[in-house]
This record gives sequence, structure tokens and C-alpha cells, in this order.
Amino acid sequence: TVFCDPREDLAAENPEESYWWSWLLAEAWSVSRELAVTLHGFRCQGSRLVKTEKGYVIKPEVSERGWQSAEEYQAARDKYLVPHREQLTRLLRKL
Repeated sequence: TVFCDPREDLAAENPEESYWWSWLLAEAWSVSRELAVTLHGFRCQGSRLVKTEKGYVIKPEVSERGWQSAEEYQAARDKYLVPHREQLTRLLRKL
């Protein structure tokens, strides 16, 4: 299954991040369709993949084109991503 980054505006700014979003969505689909759909929604809302010393993490972009606040992101993360924490952690480690 092939996925494209749903945020063309963000993809144009950072093609490497866009590639990894496409990869993450495709890999998540093979693990859990619910997780893939959830990640797609988080990307549409303006979530970013940020490389840290420990690997990639998902962070909110708080702006007019993203999340309204860090608190809004955290509430959505807790409700929709935390239930998939183990699967998502494994996928992020593969990036």
C-alpha cells in the first residue's frame, strides 16, 4: 500500500520529513488500520516528525495552519495515540 503525505504545504517545506510521513502511514496501515487513520489525522492537523537524539518523535505545530495549542494536541494525543503507544513506538524506532 502506498501513502502520500496529506499535507502538501508541509511536504514542500521539508521533503525528507514528508517521505518519512508517507513511510510511517504505510507501515502503520500494515500494523493497524486504526493507527494509520489516526496518524493521517494527526498529520492533517499539522503534526510534525522531529528527529531527536533518541530517534523520531511526533510533535505538534502550533500555528494558524496546525494545532490551536499544545494542550489541544496533548488531549488528542492522550485520547487517540496513547492507546497505540507500543505499536507507534516500534514504528518510530524504525525510522
